[in-house]
Amino acid sequence: MRRRQPHNRSLPTGTAATGLLVLTLLAGCTGGETGLLDPEGARTIQQALVVSEPVPLAQSGPQAVSGAIAADSVAWVSLPPGTVPDGEWVSVNHRGTGAVRTAFLIDGGLDPIAIPAAVGDTLDIVIQRVSLPPLQFFIVVPPWIPPIIVRTDPPKRKIDVPLTFAPYVVFSEPMDARTITTASVQLLRGGQVVPGSVTLAADGIRAYFEPDAKLRDTTEYVLRITTDVADRAGDRLEAALEVEFTTELGPPPVAAVSVRPDTATIVPGSWLEMAAIVTDSTGTVLTGREVTWTSSDKTIADVGSSGLAWASGGWGGPRQTATITATVEGVSGTAEITVGSIAFASVTAGIYHTCALTADGRAYCWGSNWGGHLGIAPVEAGCMLQNNEGDKSCAVVPHMVWPGLRLPHFTELALGNSFTCALDTSSAVYCWGVVPPEPSLRAPLRMGEGISFTSVSAGERYACALTVTGSVYCWGSNASGQLGDGTRTDRDDPVLVLGGLTFTEVSAGKWRHTCGVTAEGNAYCWGSNSLGELGNGQSGPDQLAPVAVTGGLRYTALAPGQSHTCGLTSTGSAYCWGSNALGELGNGESGTIVNPAPVAVTGDLSFVSLSSGDDFSCGLTTTGKAFCWGANKFGQLGNGNTRNSDTPTAVSGSFTFTSISVGAMHVCGRASNSGLYCWGMNAGAALGIGGSSLWTDDPTASPVLVLGSR
Repeated sequence: MRRRQPHNRSLPTGTAATGLLVLTLLAGCTGGETGLLDPEGARTIQQALVVSEPVPLAQSGPQAVSGAIAADSVAWVSLPPGTVPDGEWVSVNHRGTGAVRTAFLIDGGLDPIAIPAAVGDTLDIVIQRVSLPPLQFFIVVPPWIPPIIVRTDPPKRKIDVPLTFAPYVVFSEPMDARTITTASVQLLRGGQVVPGSVTLAADGIRAYFEPDAKLRDTTEYVLRITTDVADRAGDRLEAALEVEFTTELGPPPVAAVSVRPDTATIVPGSWLEMAAIVTDSTGTVLTGREVTWTSSDKTIADVGSSGLAWASGGWGGPRQTATITATVEGVSGTAEITVGSIAFASVTAGIYHTCALTADGRAYCWGSNWGGHLGIAPVEAGCMLQNNEGDKSCAVVPHMVWPGLRLPHFTELALGNSFTCALDTSSAVYCWGVVPPEPSLRAPLRMGEGISFTSVSAGERYACALTVTGSVYCWGSNASGQLGDGTRTDRDDPVLVLGGLTFTEVSAGKWRHTCGVTAEGNAYCWGSNSLGELGNGQSGPDQLAPVAVTGGLRYTALAPGQSHTCGLTSTGSAYCWGSNALGELGNGESGTIVNPAPVAVTGDLSFVSLSSGDDFSCGLTTTGKAFCWGANKFGQLGNGNTRNSDTPTAVSGSFTFTSISVGAMHVCGRASNSGLYCWGMNAGAALGIGGSSLWTDDPTASPVLVLGSR
């Protein structure tokens, strides 16, 4: 019988890179196909993208990682302007540690951003484009590469440069201040050197030339950078550069500064990345302007020079609010950051992570983050998972998902092994993390462009969604036919489930089978059937398209687990089928490996919802009480012990729940007082109970309040 081994989970693997860049860039397309960039476009990005050799953190400065990650060295990633003209933002993800950096593109390019890395580490890159599929590829951190000039401001042949402007140059990695002189960075007019001074910014990336006097009107100047400029390891610039430009009257002054997000609530011990958007009077985004970040009360929430804000306040006190201000050339924008507990509207348990939604559709996640599936900034140094797969990052308290991006609010969440999907208010589904079968996508991506969905459900390495017309689409891994498209072919994009059935509900199992309920209340399942989990009266073979569940019962919802399935009938009764080795069918028996037809769950309980995990299930009754049955090694039944139960057993405590969600080996529920409670295995810090949680199988056999919920 299949058993998930918490200490021996295999990671999704991708093609190993033998050079600095893969030679082909892929872009997902709608219609179940994969689009290939034209060769010339691929070469352009390959030639332009710059990844520095690892730079010791001491040479990069603490601002390189905003104090959020412990690292000995960082690699700087950059892209010259104009490389991806339709690019909106980029995500750089460390495949080994799960560290994630996101940044907006500037004129189709990327100013250098740092990510903790060493020689040979693999970085996954996702470039989101406006109304176009994303660009996805991976790169390997090189042992050495000479520094280059990423861009200058003004750029070549610019004709509207303000008279008060101080030209500057952006390098691909931190430079040695001793080499930044008026001899190596010069401004020329008519072949003559313009008097002035040169300064290097604290990050070592930008060098500014400050003329002693205002520039002359409508005059041609040349900004010259020589190869005497060197990085902090002593490597000189790969090439010198001369940039000619012409001045005009008046700089475009800063008219407005806005901060994203403009409001946010975070719990003590969490953080979020903020972004300042600077515009002129026409609404044009201005780049290259220095941003100063401040907090009105650092004892509540503080902010670093890069815009990374974190909660300073402790637990137990009232909710408090601090104003975070971004100031550019005397113009300011603000955001209100509230620190305190949060009233969540729903909670969803995954394999080793958990997420919750607020009433207004804000998503928060916690637990394992090795695939970037929490959707948060680089994690704190004190939260690393130690297991036989190496160090993997995590978060022990709820963190706001993708706070700085313009994502819509969500109505439903679905969690897989190392990815998260969400349904938004416009009926679109977005996924992030290691979205199967693609191993390198770790940023929000819309699935099924143009399709309107009403619900989404995630399995271990695949997901399915229900459309407004009752059709079901699935994508991801398909080894057992769990996508229902008649094949075993993995799919990058959603494919239609065969059969022409009209569904009202669909649920992806914890392993490799999927089930749905039709408008008539009939149950259908497809995928793996080795232990009778499809309920069609037999075990094996796999079914690559929907087959009917036997018994003639009318269902309202189905809850597929790992190797068993439970269904809720229109009368509130629960029936289960498939493996019953540990009592997961709840019929008072255990030890039977194969039960391919529905059997009634004992106890005469009336349920309103069911949810299944690896080898156990839970149900919520009409009175708000939670009952669970099956495997209990990790306390996942929540009844205060770790003994298996082949009949429903009440979750301990006097809780009344409004909803419950079962993960692989843990359960979370929302109580009627809006507090979230979790129990079971805390591997990956999935329970959200705080502390520097390591990879642990220690059971939590009774509900515990998630820190930050109320």
